[in-house]
Amino acid sequence: MFDYFFKYLNNLNSETKLLEACEWDEERVVVVRSHLESSLEKIFDEKYSYPNFGAIKKKLSHHLGEDLHQQEIDIVLEILEESLESTTLSGKKYEN
Repeated sequence: MFDYFFKYLNNLNSETKLLEACEWDEERVVVVRSHLESSLEKIFDEKYSYPNFGAIKKKLSHHLGEDLHQQEIDIVLEILEESLESTTLSGKKYEN
């Protein structure tokens, strides 16, 4: 599933949203992506079963809040939600 999310993050629409949130600073986008990847790894290395997507978003927001601006966090969460909706609409199932 996360491979799909990172592919989705690289599509033009998502890339533009992220660039806008980072005030068109490509170096900042690299920082945001790096923090996102490490935060997702931390969350899923905790061996905790999250009851729903809302719980994952809350935990991810907390992890990202340590290093990112709120507008960057909001866009990352929006893109994550869109990618999940996209997989649901397409009927594809992905595992972690």
